[in-house]
Amino acid sequence: MRAAHKGRKHTPESIEKMRAAKLGKKNSPEAKAKMSIARTGKKPSPETIEKLRLRKNMLDKKHSPEAKAKMREAKLGHKQSQETIEKRKATQKANREKRKAEQQVTQLELF
Repeated sequence: MRAAHKGRKHTPESIEKMRAAKLGKKNSPEAKAKMSIARTGKKPSPETIEKLRLRKNMLDKKHSPEAKAKMREAKLGHKQSQETIEKRKATQKANREKRKAEQQVTQLELF
């Protein structure tokens, strides 16, 4: 980095433009590998550790009846597309066939 650019701050407008330009784009596997290498060996900050701890603690908790009612209310009246229904049916059928095959293998192993 050249000395002329050290300490330079982007304006909020330019930050928003950069954010909008990257929105929806995904990193390539090569870029992900480079980012992973760059992070290797770095310890998370205490702030990050606290955020992760709080997120992990939510895993054992259940939604309150009020929260469930709000979620239900938000979903009521929303119809799934025919494409979504077909995908779900195909997945369920594949899972059923997979379980059936696993049961047959288990039964053969028992005899």
